[in-house]
Amino acid sequence: MSEANATRTRQVRQRSRIACEPCRERKRKCDGGDPCSLCRVYGYECSYRSHPRKRRRDGGSALPSQTHPTSPPDDTVTLLDQTPPPTLASTPFVQSLESNSGSAFVRTFAFTVDPNNAPPSQMLGWNVFLGQRQMSTSMPLRNITDIVTQTTMEDLVAVYFGKLDPCYGFVDRKYVDDAVQQQWLSGSGSSASEAVLCGIAALGCVFSNLQDLQTETSLFVLAKLLLDLASDDISIDTAIAWILRTVYLRLTGKPDETWMASCVALHLIDAAGLHCESGTDAPFRRAGRSSTPDQRRRMLGVTRHLNVWLSFDLGRTRVTLQNMSTVPAAPRPDDYTTELLGLLSYTENMDPTKSIRGPELVTAMSEVLNRVHTRPPSILAQCNLTLCLFRRLYTLRWPVESANLDKVVQLIERAIQAVHTLLEAGSPWHHMANVPFQSVCTLLAIDTTKSFSLLGPTMACLASVSDTYRTRATQDAHAAARALILMHQKRREANVLRQSEMLKLYPTEEPTGQDTSGQFSSDQAQTFADLPWFSEFFTDMEIANFLSGTG
Repeated sequence: MSEANATRTRQVRQRSRIACEPCRERKRKCDGGDPCSLCRVYGYECSYRSHPRKRRRDGGSALPSQTHPTSPPDDTVTLLDQTPPPTLASTPFVQSLESNSGSAFVRTFAFTVDPNNAPPSQMLGWNVFLGQRQMSTSMPLRNITDIVTQTTMEDLVAVYFGKLDPCYGFVDRKYVDDAVQQQWLSGSGSSASEAVLCGIAALGCVFSNLQDLQTETSLFVLAKLLLDLASDDISIDTAIAWILRTVYLRLTGKPDETWMASCVALHLIDAAGLHCESGTDAPFRRAGRSSTPDQRRRMLGVTRHLNVWLSFDLGRTRVTLQNMSTVPAAPRPDDYTTELLGLLSYTENMDPTKSIRGPELVTAMSEVLNRVHTRPPSILAQCNLTLCLFRRLYTLRWPVESANLDKVVQLIERAIQAVHTLLEAGSPWHHMANVPFQSVCTLLAIDTTKSFSLLGPTMACLASVSDTYRTRATQDAHAAARALILMHQKRREANVLRQSEMLKLYPTEEPTGQDTSGQFSSDQAQTFADLPWFSEFFTDMEIANFLSGTG
């Protein structure tokens, strides 16, 4: 036998030795994971006949292996005793990819709770509509003046700048007002500028009750037709129109088309030279109407923010531009866009291709938790990033200080209040359903008394969103959150039952110390409390309840 054949034979035998039982029975290639990818995807019970020594992985990795302290500080809550979250492969890249995606993490967490009933990965609560708001239109789509009157357009513009622009502030109000006047007086605006007006009007419809759904859909469809006509016009107006399309889809559409729109928007910003600072892009910048450096920075920042989160949600590659401006946008009165963009550096550092260790994640989470965010959409964005950081730490099973976990719970509480504020204002921001749903999963994973105390208000918030909008997206998110809690409860009940059986199998030396209800007598309870190790396991309040018979 040649040396090559001998090597191939040894490799085949080695693979068969580490294959799990389901893969052996089905004669499928096993990756040796615990559980392996086949068992995880199809819900098989992954078990091995033997456990050979695992081979050391060669080459570098995107995230070096972590070394956990053997004795974490007293003020930390270790995640090492949690069931290890399963992954499609044991690579740090895939672990980071799954942790960044809220939908993938829900599937992973559910698998640790109940492997037999874990739901498939779905974009639950991604927004409150998930395409249900879009409908076919039979209205004439020649130009915007055929769809709305000038007065209606001015009302929709006011709604846009009153509700959306403070969070996504990248459009020049004076330019829009002038474009409206020009469009209705002479109809001589370009296709790109008219597409901008259609995008603003469609978003104004979403955040108001001024127009019916047919009008909103017509505006959205016309904007796309105008962008197709302006495909050769690479300008700031074309880029703005695509950013508006991305924002609209993030609020009402489905994930895939939204991600593609965000990619197009970034590529147009790149092609128009809007991503560079003045003086560094002279050979490449396209001629067109003037824009301020701050407007260009805001356009770039908002689009990057949308694209990176869409990429995380879907597990896709995000768009990165060369020679990008790193100058932050300037704050404005009554505008909190800079609060949102202040989170961008933390978000982009969590790219699965980057190496980021547990201590760095803890530091990032502490800094994000200590940031000041003032308005509901900004608070929800802060909470969404914090939940993502927690998911990464949970996947690494990294110990987290109790103070930080308490801050996470407090931020979730603020986010829940922010959702109620948005419900009262009739502002269907995309995180309205997403953050409460992800919070349920996170609160279950934190698994403390404080986190469980917030489960009720979080579920009530999710129910309010579902009752207000009554869409398939909100109803599915509410039902899935309830199913997660039920699965977690059943696992808890099973654990309590096993503990009770252990107590019956191994009774104390004085079984008569317990009454017929299963309670310890006061003397026996005091005896337990006097043991030197007893206080290491229980808090003072729990000990007091134990001694009083109420614990």
